[in-house]
Amino acid sequence: SLWSIEEPGVLRQWSLAARKQVGQFALDELATTWAFNWAGRLLASGSDDVAVWEVSSGQQVAGWKSRAWVTALAFQPGHAVLAVGQD
Repeated sequence: SLWSIEEPGVLRQWSLAARKQVGQFALDELATTWAFNWAGRLLASGSDDVAVWEVSSGQQVAGWKSRAWVTALAFQPGHAVLAVGQD
């Protein structure tokens, strides 16, 4: 599977073999910055807060307010660490 964010708040799952969309989740976040973790299991979103989503279900698993607008997100490969950059 391939996962993508193509419009604010919509997580899409694609079948590479069939070359078509096979799933879609509406996320409660209209973020401007997105990052998948190294395993493709988690997705972080950033705006004036940070949220972490479980890709397979589309459910938010963590979230917190940010002191400034989030401009960058990056997961550390192999670990459950998320770096957040802000204005």
